Amino acid sequence: MLVLWFLSGVILSEYIQLISDRGSFLNSLWGRSKCDECQKEIPWVSLIPFIGRFLNGGRCVYCNKKISLKYFWFELLFSLGWAGILYGFWYLGVTSFWILAPTLLLYCATILLMYEDYKNYSVPVTWLISWLCFYALSWWSIGGRKMYLSDTLLMLGVLALSLLIVYFKRPKKNRSISSLFGTADILVLVQFALLLGFQKTTWVLVFSMIGAFFFLLWQKRLEVGQRLPLLTVMLLWGVIALWFL
Repeated sequence: MLVLWFLSGVILSEYIQLISDRGSFLNSLWGRSKCDECQKEIPWVSLIPFIGRFLNGGRCVYCNKKISLKYFWFELLFSLGWAGILYGFWYLGVTSFWILAPTLLLYCATILLMYEDYKNYSVPVTWLISWLCFYALSWWSIGGRKMYLSDTLLMLGVLALSLLIVYFKRPKKNRSISSLFGTADILVLVQFALLLGFQKTTWVLVFSMIGAFFFLLWQKRLEVGQRLPLLTVMLLWGVIALWFL
């Protein structure tokens, strides 16, 4: 069963990368995969996960361009996580469709947004709305919690105050709050605050900031004005908080 779960995760990981590369769900439903460099259709043998890369030596069969290792690592890590979740449900005896389906959908949507934000530090609005829906479904499937409307308003107040402080501390020609928090970050934080409460959401934000800082340090891109991959880390910590706090 573990092998079957892993293989199903591999197939899904291929499709999720295809969605990200083509930019939308609809464009990923048809058309053969093509090389980014020479735009020729990739043979089906080369598309076999892991094996195809080994057979081609990690290069395009036409233009000999080296294929990035990010595809390999994404397939491996996604599949391990997918199999791990299914094994956890099996071990705990959870068989309810209304718990399994939202959780697995949330996992796929979370990885997709993290992958996209990791590449571009931005995510399409339609993908974000889909993720918010799956997050809410997952919240409902594990029993739901009291919705903290007052905490959400408090979170918005804290965010507004921090944005104003940053805004007025900068020279007039460089004043822009968009460089600190994007629309996607605020929407996700509000979602966390509404369902989890202000205290838990504050911890999510703190750990996300620390994680993004160390990520930039690891990438040797830590400099004044550098954009943070905040959403990537925040999605992960938010899902952890949803299930374990």
